[in-house]
Amino acid sequence: MEKQEVKISIIVPFHNGQAFMARFLATFKAQTYQNFELIMVDDGSTDASVQILEAERGSLKLKLFRIGNHGVSHGRNVGLQQASGDIIGFCDIDDLVHPRLLKIVQQVHQASHQVTVVHAQVIKVNEVSAFLNKDNEHVIVKDWDRATLFTQMNFNDREIFGSVWNKFFSASVLKGYIFNEDLTLYEDANFIYQVVASQANLVIKEVPLALYGYYYNENSVTISENPDWLYTAAGELRYAQAIQDILRQQESNLTTKQVKQLQAKLFRLALYPLYRRNYPSKVAFIQLKKLCRRYFGTYLVWYQEDAFQKFKKSLQFLLVMLRRK
Repeated sequence: MEKQEVKISIIVPFHNGQAFMARFLATFKAQTYQNFELIMVDDGSTDASVQILEAERGSLKLKLFRIGNHGVSHGRNVGLQQASGDIIGFCDIDDLVHPRLLKIVQQVHQASHQVTVVHAQVIKVNEVSAFLNKDNEHVIVKDWDRATLFTQMNFNDREIFGSVWNKFFSASVLKGYIFNEDLTLYEDANFIYQVVASQANLVIKEVPLALYGYYYNENSVTISENPDWLYTAAGELRYAQAIQDILRQQESNLTTKQVKQLQAKLFRLALYPLYRRNYPSKVAFIQLKKLCRRYFGTYLVWYQEDAFQKFKKSLQFLLVMLRRK
């Protein structure tokens, strides 16, 4: 594909994004590459989000779809149906992107069957200006295989994350794939595993520049801390549900090492609410203990001695918790 002809589609589901909408749109107005479309999917907003968008229709290439309140995965699936770009990416309404993000993605993304991964950075309220004005001129591109991508997704929560919003896909890569709308946590990673694990001929490029800003609101309670989101009605950890879906659906596409890696990730995700005493019932507590018992050894083997020392206090706490009845 010729670089100057490449069109980028950015899919943005949102719900009551009024507080962030102006800043979000401003970061796309400032893009140094302008051949893109914003596919805005309103997930049942009751504030002025849609009115703000309508007022900006003349200044940005916007497609607006109003779908009622069905969740972020449904919104992304609607966006996938409507996207017309050669490259498809995702963004959250409360986040922000560097002005050179799309230009760099367009320059790096050369293959018709490619995934391009840019680094992300957690941004606090007093760091927004510094992030947007950072010099990101020196572009270095690294080749990754699927194993590297999965490892980075699972264990590099400072730069890569398990989310879709700092990963850009050739449109051909995503054909036939949708987000699992039954999942409310870890649905991003579940989707990426679906797409990447089953396609052996992917070209994967890493751009080690922080071009996506994950906005961290210190005054808000995140979904990951909310028991109503963390657990099903039966007390099952939703993270476990998503990871077990990956293991079941992609069994034939994953190596033994990748399976162990996911199991080690599951141990960490189960350990954290135990450590924080963040579980709604005894049933949930028992299920968390079972997960930790099952994958404790896998975790230790994966992290080796240096990481064991790093997490020593957490592991000591775990042993105490596992002895409780």
